[in-house]
Amino acid sequence: MPYTLLRIFAGLFLISRLLFHPEAAQAATITVVNLDGPGEGFNDPSPPDPASTAGGNNGPTLGAQRLVAFQSAANIWGGLLSSPVEIRISANFNPLPCTSGSAVLGRTTPVTAHRDFAGAPLTNTWYPQALANRFAAADLAPSVNDISAVFNSAIGTTCSFPRVWYYGLDANPPDGLLDFVAVVLHELGHGLGFVSFVDLATGAKLQELDDVFSRNLEDHSTAKLYPDMTNTERVNASQNTGNLHWVGANVVAASNRLTAGVHPTGHVQMFAPNPQQSGSSVSHFDTATTPDELMEPFYTGPKDNVGLASELFRDLGWEITPPSVVSAVLPSSRSVLVDVSAAAFATIINVGPGTAIGCGITPLTSIPATFFYQATNPFTNQIIGTPNTPLSIATGGAQSFVFAFTPTAPFAPTDVHLSFGCANSTPSPIITGLNTFLLSASATPVPDIVTAAATLNNDGIVNILAATGTGVFAVATVNLGAGSAITASADTGAVVLPVSIAICETNPGTGVCLTSPGGSVTTQINTNATPTFGIFVTGMGHVPFDPAANRIFVRFKDAAGVTRGSTSVAVRTQ
Repeated sequence: MPYTLLRIFAGLFLISRLLFHPEAAQAATITVVNLDGPGEGFNDPSPPDPASTAGGNNGPTLGAQRLVAFQSAANIWGGLLSSPVEIRISANFNPLPCTSGSAVLGRTTPVTAHRDFAGAPLTNTWYPQALANRFAAADLAPSVNDISAVFNSAIGTTCSFPRVWYYGLDANPPDGLLDFVAVVLHELGHGLGFVSFVDLATGAKLQELDDVFSRNLEDHSTAKLYPDMTNTERVNASQNTGNLHWVGANVVAASNRLTAGVHPTGHVQMFAPNPQQSGSSVSHFDTATTPDELMEPFYTGPKDNVGLASELFRDLGWEITPPSVVSAVLPSSRSVLVDVSAAAFATIINVGPGTAIGCGITPLTSIPATFFYQATNPFTNQIIGTPNTPLSIATGGAQSFVFAFTPTAPFAPTDVHLSFGCANSTPSPIITGLNTFLLSASATPVPDIVTAAATLNNDGIVNILAATGTGVFAVATVNLGAGSAITASADTGAVVLPVSIAICETNPGTGVCLTSPGGSVTTQINTNATPTFGIFVTGMGHVPFDPAANRIFVRFKDAAGVTRGSTSVAVRTQ
């Protein structure tokens, strides 16, 4: 039978930040070497920019704010890449081309390139210095820094270009300002390897040898890769708009996140305007890519993640720290008839770093039921895509899904564990009551109490003010099954916590208890009825913040003591 969509959104209750704080294994250390002289650039003693201070940059001077923002962008790359060798960046502010209509924001390049070193994956192939050092596990050019980066000091000073720098760390510049962190993030991408060493004007390879970036470039109209082309063919490819493609396997695997600028094969378009644009052609994603990518040739707005560039860097040979994913399910329980689908919503969020590729849902607990999942629009809950098809999720992004079990035989309430995983990440940690699904099936009609909890801050946490204070939250319900007398109660699950809990049924309009709160409340819940409940959690000691373990569970049981609905929230002392 077709499942019924539940109009409930599976929120994540901020678990990406509250439950997990992933750190990059063997994260790259990126050091900024300030080359500015006294009183200029990073050493400018002018007062800090107020808007940037409001955006989280607490540098005491304008120069200090610039350095803080630069290091913030460097840290994003450092958390994504893995290298045993320190990456050093020579950085300064200098005047670059700038007019009232356009401006060069920055210029960044690898300082040296290396080939045929110990540990090189490919012979006769150039690697940018930082990547070569990573493979060699040694600094191959210790007398020089790895990357040279220059940013335009004329912007906001001697140039009439209307947009000026914003040094905030929140990726939220006021209208008309240029997000410096996003620009640095883009420019460092070039210094770390997002660059071709082929001469744009002549098509000649560097010393007639391939470079690791250009090995992944294809002229789709001829099906030739850059290494196999003549110089003239490479020049032609560099201006073959729409047909210069990146064909590396990792980018192709993640390309389904794009709605434009991608070929049906998964190849992603590179910037190849006709005529060529020096400094922009070839070494950028195409401007046609949608959504906008960080590594497009023109500033596309604030960004605090590198997008598809992480997968391109995998294609170059960088070791990328695997993304971490977390998940939630709502409602957390269903009770249905055999052959009737029990649907629920789930959300997977990619904490990062990097794009999570091929994310989907797989049941881990064996029950007599068929299973189905499909992506949804998180704002409407409408189905999108195709059934049982994994999707990629950008850093910091979330994807909602509907899933459904259709029982083929009766079974008692079972806490079904689900694997929320991606092809390049470990599955989301399993947390009972948050991303598990309590399911039962019956041969005769039974209550099916679908629940949703709401806390005061709408963050899935009930806060107890001081050790003996009281915190409150509410639970809304709807009975999609048979009418029955239902007993609602609350507990702390398998964890003993120093709290006492009381519950009452409430007036849905006012939230006032209909009877005095107690250890449980029994009420008749008929089919399609929507009673609401209030839960009061009083402290008897300190409850540490451990949202994966310290939770309040609200359970709805029928006269036989069978759980027909449940939900949970985290609890802590504040």
